[in-house]
Amino acid sequence: MTVTADKFLTQLKARVTLPANNELLSNDNLLAFADDVIRDKMIPLFMSVNQNYFVTSETEQLVAEQDNYSIPYRSIGRTLRDLKLTQSGTYRCYDMSLISLEDEHMFNAGCGMPGYFYFQGDQIILRPTPISGDYLLKKFYDLQPGALVTVAQAAVVVSVVGNAVST
Repeated sequence: MTVTADKFLTQLKARVTLPANNELLSNDNLLAFADDVIRDKMIPLFMSVNQNYFVTSETEQLVAEQDNYSIPYRSIGRTLRDLKLTQSGTYRCYDMSLISLEDEHMFNAGCGMPGYFYFQGDQIILRPTPISGDYLLKKFYDLQPGALVTVAQAAVVVSVVGNAVST
């Protein structure tokens, strides 16, 4: 069952009495309020049943001599569920271990294949620093839902080819 934001606004206005001249209860403000309810009430309810409803993953190619990578911006709470290292061209995954920031100096030496990570701000710092770009970093995280918008503000996706989207 598809419910658009326009249908949601129509149903909401039919169930409550709203003054016609109140600027605080515009469509945009009502949708922002609904976004807040989804973020503050609904997402914790979904996550409390410990289901993988919002889980997604993102793969990023490592760059030689670069040790910091960003946490995906749409990650709920700017957190990761898991982090794995994959060798390019293979299906082999290596688990990466979380270490504390204070102990990172003990894991900085090595073969150049990262096996450990820690967080600093909203960055993932790999240890040891990769010496080649032969690896992929696979980030698993809970994806934050998009914001509610009216149909007039949306576009219809006609086709998707690779990374190109036609609207």
